[in-house]
Amino acid sequence: ERRWVDEMEKVSERSYTAYRKLMECRLLPVYFGETTPLRYIHSLNMGTRPAARGEGGIRDLRAIPWVFSWTQNRHLISGWYGAGYGFSSVPTYRLSEMSRRWDFFRSLIDMLCMTLAKADMEVASLYSALSPSSRSVFNEIRKEYRRTVRTVSRITGSGVLLAGNRTLRESIALRNPYVDVLNRVQVELERRLRSERDAELERIMLLTIKGIAYGMRNTG
Repeated sequence: ERRWVDEMEKVSERSYTAYRKLMECRLLPVYFGETTPLRYIHSLNMGTRPAARGEGGIRDLRAIPWVFSWTQNRHLISGWYGAGYGFSSVPTYRLSEMSRRWDFFRSLIDMLCMTLAKADMEVASLYSALSPSSRSVFNEIRKEYRRTVRTVSRITGSGVLLAGNRTLRESIALRNPYVDVLNRVQVELERRLRSERDAELERIMLLTIKGIAYGMRNTG
């Protein structure tokens, strides 16, 4: 129905506003650089083009290393950030109706649930400790994550993400504990590598990157 499209335009505009606000935060480049293994990802030579355009700053990053980096530290912001804020512009009953009767919106919610289920703010918090000077960035991300999860739960009428997809839900639940261990190892390796250059530690770091990517089933 046309009214659903109109509602989605409202959601899209507000979501974009929230995402742009985060992108324009002056501390985001610091946070991104200190809480993701980006400098090691560059050495993996993913894709056919350089990881970044121009001078290589955060604004010059290509999509694959950007998404890949946020997946590594379990934030996954490119898949959900701003959705909760966007949904707040539309009554929950209307969003629930759209989810029940509009295939497009139902698919959107399903994809959103999958990303939220793979993200983990407890693990993300471990990475945020690597950047104490920009901790406020993580606080904003965590706040929006919680808002998005709450809103999605109201839309679907379930307190469980992916309630309608048991196979995927159990698959993620099975893999996540193994990925969590790799995340903890990665954080500790980053701490050590900041104070010492060690080829063996760098090799292990690359292994954690590959292991996390495999476990998350996402590369970017």
